[in-house]
Amino acid sequence: MTILVAGPSDAGWLAQLHGRCFPAEPWQAAEWEVLLRQPGVRVAATVDGGQPAGFVLTRHAADEAEILSLGVLPECRRSGIGRRLLGDALKALPEPVRTIFLEAAVDNSAALALYAAAGFRPVGRRPAYYRTDRGGVDALMLRLVRANALSDKWKSEAGPGNHGRETSDRV
Repeated sequence: MTILVAGPSDAGWLAQLHGRCFPAEPWQAAEWEVLLRQPGVRVAATVDGGQPAGFVLTRHAADEAEILSLGVLPECRRSGIGRRLLGDALKALPEPVRTIFLEAAVDNSAALALYAAAGFRPVGRRPAYYRTDRGGVDALMLRLVRANALSDKWKSEAGPGNHGRETSDRV
């Protein structure tokens, strides 16, 4: 299984894949094409034997990013594809990105476990955010804060344990 980065010309099969992953709210090819032409947007998909099995869509600006969608075909779930896609997406985000957001349905225990294992923590809730045949399902808003890349760079020159003026003036 390989991970490939898709572009606007892949909008057709991405729409089909998304529709199979999320049949209640499929995105159309035209929506994918417009989205993939925007700056900071990236989609990666797993492909096995020429067939896509999952995808992850991210968007970043400045020091923040959002995972807009992550889907795995129903018959391929619980096989590690989601974990691979999430890891690829996080690794591909540029260095200035420190905070990553996403939403997941409160009743999607597999997704919530995946995101918790990656370090995402709840920061809010959107009532009836997802439509289902049972009605609206709340979304849990999650956030991951990457370690501050500057923290090691700005340690006090006075030595370990000294958090006096030298450190506080620089941070």
